[in-house]
Amino acid sequence: MAPSDSFGLGALDDQVKVVVPAGPLTNKVAVGQAISALQPGGLTNLSAGLLRGLQEARRVSGESGATLLLLSDGHANRGVTSHDALADVAGTIGYELLTALGARYTRRYQERPA
Repeated sequence: MAPSDSFGLGALDDQVKVVVPAGPLTNKVAVGQAISALQPGGLTNLSAGLLRGLQEARRVSGESGATLLLLSDGHANRGVTSHDALADVAGTIGYELLTALGARYTRRYQERPA
């Protein structure tokens, strides 16, 4: 990634924490350390993580849009638990959503509205 690219990092279990607020990637070492410091948590509130991630993506997206990568064990057991409902939420926003849920990899593209 180039220093002008935006990057953000959130962590979720039953709550969501913004570890690295979305913005220009100016300190790759600090971001690497933040990633290394992540620890597994408790239950998984995918809906809260998805919505917070979309909020961060919307905050920094330009004309070219944004990509949100959501990594999880896929066990949505807090908040909205239907994967179809989560995909519908992402679809209404108009961003590209890449998900890796458990052992299954899903790639779903959303077109940015005109």
